[in-house]
Amino acid sequence: MANSAKPRRRNSTSEVVPWIPVARTGLFPSQGHDGPRPQLSFVLKVLAGDDCGVTQMHLGFRPVWRVQEQAGDARALFAVSQCEVLVRNSMIAMMRRLADLWIDSGKSGPNRECDNPSDRNTLYSPPESAAVDIDRWFTAEARIADIFYRLLGNEAQWPRIHLDGTQSLKEPMVGFTIDSSPIFDPSGEWERFGAKIAMYWFARLLDSPYSRHLARCEFCREYFAYDRAPRTKRKNPVYCPRCKGRAAVGRVQDSRRKESEAHLDAAAAVWGKWKYSRAYPNERAWIAQQVNTVCGTDFKQNWVSKKKVIEIQQRAEALRNAKS
Repeated sequence: MANSAKPRRRNSTSEVVPWIPVARTGLFPSQGHDGPRPQLSFVLKVLAGDDCGVTQMHLGFRPVWRVQEQAGDARALFAVSQCEVLVRNSMIAMMRRLADLWIDSGKSGPNRECDNPSDRNTLYSPPESAAVDIDRWFTAEARIADIFYRLLGNEAQWPRIHLDGTQSLKEPMVGFTIDSSPIFDPSGEWERFGAKIAMYWFARLLDSPYSRHLARCEFCREYFAYDRAPRTKRKNPVYCPRCKGRAAVGRVQDSRRKESEAHLDAAAAVWGKWKYSRAYPNERAWIAQQVNTVCGTDFKQNWVSKKKVIEIQQRAEALRNAKS
């Protein structure tokens, strides 16, 4: 005989909209969940700004409830289209926050640009300098674990026994509460509901084999997926396939810029110390030789051009001011 018992609602002084059932374990809505890595595929689409209709699916389970009256005036509720926009935008914003926390938890290197997926964890908290408040419920330092327990930790779960005697836990039900107070703003609860949906589906990715395939390009900052999650620590920044070529050019330019600055610093350190000699009767030739000795270059005296002399003098002045 099938079990027809319904889950018990939580006690609340507010009007509780019945909890919204979601997909059972192993089953996904058709929207966005495709390919061999369905959880990852869906999360990437949300991160790109497309909720794939999942928020509408969750809202589709929402039953119509009566508007309670306060002092003869009916409380106005947002139109369905407005509610969907609030839920969708909140869901996408929270999904991006969760993805950044997850990816940043495995970052290393001098500028934290090297991605080490094997080090990722749900207890990472961003440093104060990088933390930004983007919602009204969580502090800027909130961790994935904090967000998870605040949004989903209190949702209902109960055991099920199957026909063959095996047992499992039923999926949590994602719900929301509508307060009957006349000063209550329903938009906040809709936004929280969107964040809850994001946490639910991102948690499905974290519980899958593909959680460490998620990546973010250090050049264009867009999200993409590794074909295979790196098992060893990376020594270089991560770039998406589209940016690899441009990033390589950028690295070469950055390397050349650093080398040029080192050459100018070496010249500034000896500026004003030249004395006439038979070996170096020309000051520019002597400075070029000093830079060659320090930096291992092979400059001639024409390297000390009029333009470079101005830069060298400015750096030499800055060095003197720093010493004094």
